[in-house]
Amino acid sequence: MTSDYDIVVVGGSIVGLTTTLALAQLGFKLALVEPNFHSPTMPGNFDPRNFALTLTSIRILENLGVWSGLDATRNAEIRHMSVWDANSNGRIEFSPHRVGARSFGVITENANLLQALQAETRRQGNVSVVEDAASQI
Repeated sequence: MTSDYDIVVVGGSIVGLTTTLALAQLGFKLALVEPNFHSPTMPGNFDPRNFALTLTSIRILENLGVWSGLDATRNAEIRHMSVWDANSNGRIEFSPHRVGARSFGVITENANLLQALQAETRRQGNVSVVEDAASQI
């Protein structure tokens, strides 16, 4: 299989998939090289790998059509933040209400974000996923 692509993205993790979607929605023809492109299994309990998504990251995911594909029951809003130094008494507290926001963003599981990104990538007609050797491009 040899094809002409505008862009080849190597790696289908969170950053690779987000980049692929953004470029695909701009009209580029892409090959995504990812040997493990399969729907992640969402464990019954939780995925211990997590992402903190800022409000800007959420807007990007909304614009890409990904946000609505996340399982909202696996998200937790960031409504308060404390930062401290273990070697001193220094501590600072942050509240989104002080800047007129409900939250700073959300924490979500890696598998939750990955499955939503993969699902949206599959819907793109101008993205070919190459799961075999990169020599097929």
